[in-house]
Amino acid sequence: QIQLKITDQWFLSPKSHHSCTRAHRYSCQVTGTGVTTKRNKHNSVLARPLPLVRMKDVTLSCFATTPTSSPTTTTSSSSFFNGCKFSPDSTCLLTSESSTSSLHLYEPKKTSTPLAPVFTSKEGSTVYDYDWYPLMSSADPPSCSFLSSSQGSPLHLWDAFTGALRSSYVAYDHNDEPTSATCCRFSPDGEHIYAGYLNAVRVFRTGLPGRVCDLRRTVKARKVKSGQKGLISALACNPALSTYAAGSYGGSIYVYDERDGTLVQESCTEQVVEGSKVNSASAGKRKPEDEDEDIMAVAAAAKAQLHARGAKKGVTQLEWSVDGRRLFSSSRHSDAVLCWDVRMSSRPVVSYGRDGSSNQTLQFCLDPTESLLFVGSREAKLRAYDAQSGAEQGAVGEEQGIRDACNGVSVTFDSDGVSGHFAVATGQRHFGVARYDGSDNDDSDSDSESDEDKDMGGDLKVFSFKY
Repeated sequence: QIQLKITDQWFLSPKSHHSCTRAHRYSCQVTGTGVTTKRNKHNSVLARPLPLVRMKDVTLSCFATTPTSSPTTTTSSSSFFNGCKFSPDSTCLLTSESSTSSLHLYEPKKTSTPLAPVFTSKEGSTVYDYDWYPLMSSADPPSCSFLSSSQGSPLHLWDAFTGALRSSYVAYDHNDEPTSATCCRFSPDGEHIYAGYLNAVRVFRTGLPGRVCDLRRTVKARKVKSGQKGLISALACNPALSTYAAGSYGGSIYVYDERDGTLVQESCTEQVVEGSKVNSASAGKRKPEDEDEDIMAVAAAAKAQLHARGAKKGVTQLEWSVDGRRLFSSSRHSDAVLCWDVRMSSRPVVSYGRDGSSNQTLQFCLDPTESLLFVGSREAKLRAYDAQSGAEQGAVGEEQGIRDACNGVSVTFDSDGVSGHFAVATGQRHFGVARYDGSDNDDSDSDSESDEDKDMGGDLKVFSFKY
């Protein structure tokens, strides 16, 4: 259990069976315990930070595992989960599996350990992204659906009761050939679907499947230097304002108007390290080995500075705060999750450390109160930070059974408003190295395994906690 001391601070309490748009997600008030909510003029909840959370008191509720394949001498084809997301009504948990390109749906509150998927939806190739319909409620079966994007396939809308395919949204490039989306998101009201492509964002109407869409280019022409270039790799819709944020594999984050896609703000770009070049004119007649040492020293310093700043190429995730003023971002090979104030976007205001030395997407998630930020890490540890100050509040690691990199995390509240669950998806690709035992027999090396490749299947664990 997680113990919290609640003082004169605002606290969010979710409504149990609400239709759950982001701007209307929390509406009930719990009286008698100092728990209440407050809204601004945009009907969005104003969140205030909560006191310290004792992460060591969390308890494992249930778990699921994927089968691990036998690794070869060069690569390992072990299967693991890629991220996880609770449904808006907190009843279902959605995740994807790396080796089978499948989407699994679990009901952690109804089934016992170990978890078994309610159904599995099969995609044609690697699953890039998925998102729940924001108005989803189990009491309303037509609203139970989720969206997915995968390699070489159009956007698919799936039924969350049966796992059947409901509809497809197809995008075509300039050669009139189908192209796949790198990321996808619903608008807060569920009326539109935003999908990221090369130098473009396409907007589909949820009720109008097919190829009809609004093409919004992020670069006006190929030779123009301005604009957001590259694959749009992350999207997030502002729950308080009519804007959305788009991140690219080029390392930039732009904010656009939802109505017509016009540029509102360039939030942040890849940090450029100063002094990473050596002035050859000042070197004089020095020895080549001295120049090599100087270049290596400057390169090492530049690399350390770049790691310290935390922003690198390849934005992998974007999330807005409920009030629409703060934007959280993560990127590839980045040792920090960054928080940007869109009113002053020249530099991040808070950073949350992690081990992110990987191209893999390592998710982060705000709890419904926006007081804690849960950050996945490559070091087999899930960290919790104070979302306001960036101070670390606790961690879940090997003591709780975390065996591998935490690539997915999702947090939800229960109907009582004082307890909840958070899910952790673990796993990453491991590359084995063939061992040579001195013999000339080739068969002896073919079945060898490195110690790292043993027992490295992916896990999906659900923990319960109380405030």
